[in-house]
Amino acid sequence: MISRYPEHPYRDAFAALLQELYRECAVTSLSELVEMCERLPRIYPEFYQAKKAPGHTKSTFGNLLNGQSRGLPSPKLVRTYILCCLAIGRENGRPDLGPDAVRERLEKLQKKLQKFADDAHADGLFVWRGYRPGVRRYSPEQIWFRSTDSAVPCDLASAEPRELTGEQRDAIAGYGSYGEALLQRVRRRDPHAFYQSALLLTVRAADDEKITELLIASGAVEHEEAMELLEADPHGIDRFAARDHAFRLAVLAEESGHTEAAKAFSTCVELLEGLTRPEPLESPDNQAQEQPPP
Repeated sequence: MISRYPEHPYRDAFAALLQELYRECAVTSLSELVEMCERLPRIYPEFYQAKKAPGHTKSTFGNLLNGQSRGLPSPKLVRTYILCCLAIGRENGRPDLGPDAVRERLEKLQKKLQKFADDAHADGLFVWRGYRPGVRRYSPEQIWFRSTDSAVPCDLASAEPRELTGEQRDAIAGYGSYGEALLQRVRRRDPHAFYQSALLLTVRAADDEKITELLIASGAVEHEEAMELLEADPHGIDRFAARDHAFRLAVLAEESGHTEAAKAFSTCVELLEGLTRPEPLESPDNQAQEQPPP
């Protein structure tokens, strides 16, 4: 296939590894991957605690497998693809793909992706939006809705967002006591707080630049939800995706007993409820193949 994107040997080499996994697990079509996405939280609950199933299209997976992107795919998309393939492989009679093997295979390919990413960056090639070299992952064990004494990685300084304006601080404080607490965590450079503040600001159309800054700061330490929201629209802020993220946080906060946080994100969802998503336009260039990759 002729790519409409610039040459990128690391992207193409990683796509070849993903194609190899596709064949090894006997995946029959891109539709099978899309359908498996809906089942992942039930099959791998350890990876999807309090999260809804990842939603990806045939085009997304087709572009992933054929290297149809500016740079390397995001770690989160890669993880979803790997888990889909391994789950399909197990259903196709591969008893060797049990829980331990899944973690091992997932870690192996993720390390390969990171190596390609670092090498691509060293060669001056685009990696993915929000990528920062030499930054360790922000621990998923960090508490979501309250401040902790855990140190935030110093490397965050490479993507330090500018100070919030008075209007932006007032907008976040307007969500009540949780908004006030969130502003204190922003001052302490908590990546979770950057991400959550960005979500609360999505109700303001004038704040797209600040929202992007906050998400990039979180993405710099591989905050997965921030990276997912950044990648939802490479040209701006996808408020449909933001609404889904806010709803997810409202549910998570309610279930974990953080009432004020649940109230703040529920309010954000309500303010974004008036959005209507346009019907997607199909074109020959965007239609993904249904057959296995070459």
